[in-house]
Amino acid sequence: MLQDLELPGLTPFTAFAGPNGSGKSTLFDVLAFLQEAFTTSLKQAVENRFGFRELRTRGQSGPIEIEIHVRFEDAMLSYEIVFEELEGVPFVL
Repeated sequence: MLQDLELPGLTPFTAFAGPNGSGKSTLFDVLAFLQEAFTTSLKQAVENRFGFRELRTRGQSGPIEIEIHVRFEDAMLSYEIVFEELEGVPFVL
C-alpha cells in the first residue's frame, strides 16, 4: 500500500531504487492506471489489472482513494478520485 508518499525534487531524469516489494512499480502503475481511466474508461483500467480485487492491498476492503498534489513553480495541482465496485462494475464515488 502506498500512503503519504512524497517525492520532492524530481528532475527530468529521476531514478527510483529500493528493495523488491517497496512500491517502485506500484508508483508507476498508479500513474498508468489514472491515464487509462481517463483515456479509455475506469472499467477498462480496472480490467487491465485483473479486476478490482487485484487493485486493493491484500486484506483491505472499501473504496480505493487516489490523491495527488503536484507543485509546478508557484502553482499547485491537486487531484483526487475515490472509486468502488458494485456487482462487478467499478464506479466513481
